[in-house]
Amino acid sequence: CKICPGQKYSKRLNDFQTSEMIKMVSKPAESRFSDLEKRINSLEVTNNQILNNLNISIDKKFYTCLGKQLNSPDIKFLNSSVKPQRGSWNLRNVKLIKSVAIQKWSVFILADISPSSVNRDISNFTRICKEMGMKIANPIEVRKCSLNDLEKHITDKNTTNDPNKKTDYELVMIILQDKNAHNYQEVKRICDINCNVISQCIIKRNIEKLGRDASFCSNIAIKVNTKLGGINYCTDTGGSGGATSLGGSGGNTTSSAVSGANTSGQHISSANGSGQHIAHSNDAMVIFGIDVTHPGTGDMSNNSIAAVVSSIDDTFTRYHTSLRMQERRKEIIEDLRNIVKEHLAHYRITTSKVPKKVLVFRDGIGDSSLQTVYFREIEEIKNAFKELNENYNPDLTFVIVQKKHSIRFKGDGKGEYVKDQRRGPTCNPAPGTLIDSLGTKYNDFYMISHFALQGTPCPIKYHILIDGIKIKNFSQFIYDQCHIFSRATKAVSVVPAVYYAHLAAARAKCYVQDEKLLEVSDAFKNVLWYL
Repeated sequence: CKICPGQKYSKRLNDFQTSEMIKMVSKPAESRFSDLEKRINSLEVTNNQILNNLNISIDKKFYTCLGKQLNSPDIKFLNSSVKPQRGSWNLRNVKLIKSVAIQKWSVFILADISPSSVNRDISNFTRICKEMGMKIANPIEVRKCSLNDLEKHITDKNTTNDPNKKTDYELVMIILQDKNAHNYQEVKRICDINCNVISQCIIKRNIEKLGRDASFCSNIAIKVNTKLGGINYCTDTGGSGGATSLGGSGGNTTSSAVSGANTSGQHISSANGSGQHIAHSNDAMVIFGIDVTHPGTGDMSNNSIAAVVSSIDDTFTRYHTSLRMQERRKEIIEDLRNIVKEHLAHYRITTSKVPKKVLVFRDGIGDSSLQTVYFREIEEIKNAFKELNENYNPDLTFVIVQKKHSIRFKGDGKGEYVKDQRRGPTCNPAPGTLIDSLGTKYNDFYMISHFALQGTPCPIKYHILIDGIKIKNFSQFIYDQCHIFSRATKAVSVVPAVYYAHLAAARAKCYVQDEKLLEVSDAFKNVLWYL
């Protein structure tokens, strides 16, 4: 038999194929829109008899809409604040808001590099950490070992009688040979599940950067600080900005005016254990991020994993995390009622407050599932409120976050856009671009919160299903949130609560054993160990 060429390949791509695919699809906005225009003209849609008989007309011109430029928030550190430039900032001469102390930690080398050379690089890393306010001792040891011996070397250092504590180490740094996914996942399973210790992996080719690149050291430092429960920086809520004219290409929308091609139950009460009254603060708000990760392409055996995170402080930088395995490819979360009860009870214990406002960001839902989510997940959340306390009825805002759509935007050249030092101005909208004027009947908007120098930025669609909180300048609030993703010194493309839920669900894939999801230590659940 013969197989026709050009068929869809449905299996997982290797690293090289993935890299080549990304290069091919990363077209700048002007090239993407030019290609679309040529293809639309080649289709001769205005002379199509079938469309004419159905009284359908398609405009060859792209839909033009008005975009607003949101203000960048100040990034606040312990000793200063900075204003992001083009959506990013640096960590020079700053002190972290809440820095951690690391007394017991070690470096284990799973690569062909000598401990003596790693020692020199680690010395520079500890110096940078101290400059940022962290209290970090020198590592207990820097030694080579194999993946098979890693668990033994970590658990050898255990002088406690605590059955939940497998080692004295607060942190282990692992030097890997390369980006081998299997080895990385095995290291994380050993550290997260078997040893209950926070880990930070660095590949061999990057280890020299610890000795000479202050920026690289700083980025590793903020990851470590966050994983151990610290707070790097926060923001204040900003105002709204001006407006600029944008052109958009769409199709996955309900507006006919858009043309072009689609490219355990716990109880919450008003008193704590000592009998003291806990006030219902008007400012007490908890943010939830919800995501479900499904088996990858070609994976025919594993189940789906649901992750729910919720904020546990007023800066929305610290989160509590829950993981659940559920039926394969099922998008609706099966145990959401109990998960929400767990998180709200935990918020009360952690903050001594009962939240009057609950803001939920739900990722991974397509337009066809909106009604199901409305009648299932939102009802489950409301039922969780009632089961905690019959009189507990916080304001609820539920937002669908959609990343997988075909809407793209480019600037018309009259406003603020991304500039490339080599190519000059591009048509990519600048970070903080808000488009809420597409004329749809839903309460939704598109936002480009990140800096996209390569390719065309994919805007995030925020679809508000219910809005009980009625946050003033909600789009600005979301843009501010995109600046406090804890491992980045730049605004990210999606609100951090959703980003964390996605990362947690992805990490949980390496916790699956014999079709069961292994539990992480309770001590992990209040820190972002999966960054």
